[in-house]
Amino acid sequence: MIPKQQLRTARIIQEAMLCYCFDISKAHYRSALQADKAEPSKPFVIAQTRSGTCACDIKNPSRQGCLARLKQVERAYLGS
Repeated sequence: MIPKQQLRTARIIQEAMLCYCFDISKAHYRSALQADKAEPSKPFVIAQTRSGTCACDIKNPSRQGCLARLKQVERAYLGS
């Protein structure tokens, strides 16, 4: 049986989560970019992905990793 608190809800999906493993939303990452505090987030996610502690294939409804989505938000923010 899966505990209720581990289930993903439609509300979380609608919040435009970028990283389901570490609960990084698009709004949170965008505000970190604006405050020049986003730099630690991306290396953290990369390190966790390399060490195998992420579970994108299970937690992310699209079954895809989040690094590409982090880059998309960065490009949109930087206007490139």
